[in-house]
Amino acid sequence: MTDESKQSGTLDDDAESFNDRLSEIRDEDDNESETEYGILSEEYDSVNKDNKDSIDAWLVVSLTGVVFGLIGAVASPENAIFAFFAVGAIAASIVWLYTTPRGEQFREEIAEQQQQDATSTDSTEAKQVCPNCGWQNPARNNYCYDCGKKIG
Repeated sequence: MTDESKQSGTLDDDAESFNDRLSEIRDEDDNESETEYGILSEEYDSVNKDNKDSIDAWLVVSLTGVVFGLIGAVASPENAIFAFFAVGAIAASIVWLYTTPRGEQFREEIAEQQQQDATSTDSTEAKQVCPNCGWQNPARNNYCYDCGKKIG
């Protein structure tokens, strides 16, 4: 065998092993890409669903505001513009509280704050009764919370 044929055989073997290794790497990349694509696809679907839910909720809120605003305007033609905005805003606010994720979060925050307020009041504090209206005031008050008259 000549040196050229030995070299050619070695080059062919090297090229074949190179191509095999390249195929392995491509297969690994394809598997990783499929996994990454699957994860990214799930994240995209999740975000897309959240956005769609949010858009749907805001569409409902907006339509509620318009419909109830029109009802308010028809019910009070002398103040139609005021009635449209006032009634529409009130109705849309109520719907917002119960249909949007942010509205739900807001309701939870308000409930938590009310719970904290209820537990923070000191029921052992001495009270004094207003002689004018009968309101129970903290002993430290000089004036009644209810009627404003001087106590004691």
